[in-house]
Amino acid sequence: MGRGSRNVTRAIDLDPNLDPTNHYEIGFRANYDNLAVTLAAFYSASDLGQSFIPAEPGTPSTVVPAPVEIWGGEFTVDARLADNLNVGGTLSFSEGREEPTGVEVEIGHTQIQPLKLTGYVDYSPTPRQRNRLTAPHQVGSDTQNNRIAEGLRGANALDPITFINFFATFKPDFLPGSIDVGVENLFDRREVDVVAQAFADNANFYLYPGRRIRIDYRIDW
Repeated sequence: MGRGSRNVTRAIDLDPNLDPTNHYEIGFRANYDNLAVTLAAFYSASDLGQSFIPAEPGTPSTVVPAPVEIWGGEFTVDARLADNLNVGGTLSFSEGREEPTGVEVEIGHTQIQPLKLTGYVDYSPTPRQRNRLTAPHQVGSDTQNNRIAEGLRGANALDPITFINFFATFKPDFLPGSIDVGVENLFDRREVDVVAQAFADNANFYLYPGRRIRIDYRIDW
């Protein structure tokens, strides 16, 4: 947004008479004893949506009104294996197409995330302690050749990425409240951000954060 508005001198340059967006969504939820499942899908479209054409490094992006369609879905499952043990996961995806140059192309990786999977294990060894291990995984994606053919940037292939995160909550007998401990990117993996991978140039090279440790003390009253 910052690069897109850098050389804007009139409001209409940033908001060029955009059409309303039609959005449709449908969902399903079911519970079977110790199993819960949800399924949702959406579709969104506009005859005159707002597309950002990534410019060369260091120059403003171009705001272009063009037809835009986006669709996707999400599936979740949660299972209770024991009174103190739960497992589950999610699968989400979104795709779309636009016409910023008058030719229909896929929406770039800089605007829509690739297929994503997430799994978790939730375990409480005692009534006063709860541990959760999560594993978000981004599926790799091929180069968007139709965007590159139109001279559009941000369409390079994406590598698969997996992180492991750990979270724990303790309620000690000698203190009121609880202590929360979180470790994101547990194994300190060095991964390039999705947007940076899509651009694949030195001006947009940046990494996901490394290992981050957080400790909180919380009192409820």
